[in-house]
Amino acid sequence: MIRLINGFLTIVFVTTIFLTAIPDKAEALPAFARKHGFPCTQCHVQFPKLNKFGIAFKNRGYRLADEEGKFVWEDKVWPVAAVGRMGFRSTNDRTGNPGGVSNEFVFEGLELFSGGTLAPRVSYFIDALTVDNFPLLQFNDILPDSALNIKIGQYNVDNYALSHPRRLTFSTYLVQTTSSRTDNVTFGNQGIEINGQFEKSGIRYILGGGDGSTTETEDKMFKSFFGYFMKDFGEAGHTFSIMFRTDESGTKTNSGKSFTAGGGVQLFGEKWELIAHAYHFKGGDDLNFTENAKIHGYQAVSGTVEGTYKFTEKLLAVARYDWHDTLGSKAKEYAVVTALQYHFVPNIKLNLEYRTSDVRVGGTSNTAGDEQSLRTYLRFGF
Repeated sequence: MIRLINGFLTIVFVTTIFLTAIPDKAEALPAFARKHGFPCTQCHVQFPKLNKFGIAFKNRGYRLADEEGKFVWEDKVWPVAAVGRMGFRSTNDRTGNPGGVSNEFVFEGLELFSGGTLAPRVSYFIDALTVDNFPLLQFNDILPDSALNIKIGQYNVDNYALSHPRRLTFSTYLVQTTSSRTDNVTFGNQGIEINGQFEKSGIRYILGGGDGSTTETEDKMFKSFFGYFMKDFGEAGHTFSIMFRTDESGTKTNSGKSFTAGGGVQLFGEKWELIAHAYHFKGGDDLNFTENAKIHGYQAVSGTVEGTYKFTEKLLAVARYDWHDTLGSKAKEYAVVTALQYHFVPNIKLNLEYRTSDVRVGGTSNTAGDEQSLRTYLRFGF
C-alpha cells in the first residue's frame, strides 16, 4: 500500500510540474477546437469521449453544419493533435500465483494525428504514430447535408456509445464483436463504407465492408460487412442503436465465419449519462472448443452498463459493470470499474481508477484472471 501511495504521489507531482509548463490555451484541443474557436467540451462529454455535437462533426468529415470545407492550404491553423497516456498501476492477482501484487509505471505511447478537409466536400484523417497508420478519405454530401458520404481507406469503425479509443477509463470493455476479444468494441476496417445522418430526425447510419480483422488467406475483396443504425428519441436526445457485423478468420481448412448482432441505449440527464448495451457473437469452426468431452460451437453474450456523473465541470465519476458469458461453457467473466477523474483543463485529466474482475474457467478460457487493480494515470491531448 505504501508503494501504491508513493506511486500516486509521484503522478500528482509530475502532473503539477507538467501543468506549470503548458500554455493557458490548453483547453482548446488544437486539432479542431483551436481551428474553429470553440472549447474542447463543445465536442466532448469529457475528453476524450464525444458528445452528440462531436459525433455529428466527425460524421460530416470534420466540418460544421454550414461549412463545405476548404482546401487544406487555405487553413490558417493546421489541424494536428497529439494524445498520450502515462501512469502507475498496482495489481493484486487473486489466483494464488506467487508474487501476486505487482506495481509498475506505464507509458502507453503517443498518437499524432491530423484530420480536416483536403478540399471542399473532401475530408481526410491520418494517425501517423500507430502501427496501423490509419489513412482515410471521405467524400461528403453525395446527398445534401451529409445525408450520404463515402469513406475509403484504413480506419476504425466506431461504436459511438462504447468507442474504445475514446473511452473514459483505462480498463477496456468486455464486449465481443470479433473473433479476437482484444479491444474490439471499436474494430479496424480496410475498405469502404457509406454513412450519413439526418439531424432533424435524429437518424445516423453506417454500412460498409472490407477486410475487417480477418487472418483468412482466401483472396476476397470483402471478408467483413457491418452496419450501424442510431436513432435519437425523447426531448433529452436519448439514443437507441443497433449493429451487425460479419467477419472471417482462421484458415481455408478451419474457417471462421462469425456474426455479431446487438445494440442498446444511451440516456442523458443534466449532469449524468447512462449507457446499457448487449451483444451476441457467434463464431466459426476455428473457435470450436471441447468441454465435458463435447465439441461446442463458440457463442458469447456480452455487454456493459456504464454511468457517469459530473459533480463539477472538472470532477467526473464513472462506474461500470461488464460481463462476458461463453454459452454452453463454464467460462464467464465479470468486471466492476469505478473511477474519479479530475480535469485540470478539459483536455488534461488525472484519473484514479479501481477495477475488480472475476474469471470462471472453461471452454477456450483456461487461465483464471481474478484480480483487483488500482490505477492512476494522466491523459492529455494537445
